[in-house]
Amino acid sequence: MAVASFEVAGDPAFWLVEATSERKPDLFALSLKLAVLARACGIADPDLVAEHVPATDWLAKAYQGFPARRVGRFFIYGSHWQGPVPWATVPITLDAALAFGSGEHESTQGCLLAIDALASRGKGWWRGRRRTLDMGAGSGILSIALAKTAPVAVDAVDISADSVASVTANARRNGVGRRVHAGWGDGMRASHLRGRSPYRLIVANILARPLTALAPALVGRLDKRGAVVLSGLVRWQEARVLASYRDQGLVLRRRIRLNAWSTLVLARPGRRVPPTARADHALAVCWHGDTGANDSSADQNDGTAARP
Repeated sequence: MAVASFEVAGDPAFWLVEATSERKPDLFALSLKLAVLARACGIADPDLVAEHVPATDWLAKAYQGFPARRVGRFFIYGSHWQGPVPWATVPITLDAALAFGSGEHESTQGCLLAIDALASRGKGWWRGRRRTLDMGAGSGILSIALAKTAPVAVDAVDISADSVASVTANARRNGVGRRVHAGWGDGMRASHLRGRSPYRLIVANILARPLTALAPALVGRLDKRGAVVLSGLVRWQEARVLASYRDQGLVLRRRIRLNAWSTLVLARPGRRVPPTARADHALAVCWHGDTGANDSSADQNDGTAARP
């Protein structure tokens, strides 16, 4: 039996729990168990509804929810894609799975747009230190994007063993397996990161709270000329995240906003980093005609940094 729960929109106190089984359940016995559980929790007995689910090709249905997508110059598509890869794009092929990072979410798109600009508009910036870090790598989509567009080796780390396996498999599938080094670990304490820093670029697409907590460790592993790309935060969390990295001596160089989500690019004062995508270039387009993340902007400096 598979069980899933969902918060009902408009009422955070109301949840929908769905269970799918191969056989019709004993509704009477199930209702008794639910009643006992509800009373133990001090809530009203939940409504119980059983419906027959017609035979469905769930794989095809899942594919419908993962159309090919262009983000900047990256073209992301699954194994089900039958069309051509558009000209002048960087193809990344992966399938939606347990690991986060299919290119659909605005936080991933913001990182891809930042990587696109950093990799293509300042090749001299990579001289001397050609190592980058993907913190919270998920599916490995950002590691692959880095390895495909910049002359770098990528260290990828994730707290999930499933994600580490996904990074390794997806990197090999995209032809960059030799340049992406993935391993398990909790932040910068990951054993495979020992002796690998400093990094010219660190990308962290996680959440605001761990981004804040990791600020000293991440900046401590950053090259003098390096930059940090932070994502996984919404607009109202920007100030808190920025404050933690300003305390470490970094300043905001650019921000990319896609709907409610923000991606921040930071560097040390006076250090030049390639400019990230302007608002009119920050394009995330769904290839099957769905609405892409086109409510985007890329703001200027916050006034504390010299213009690059």
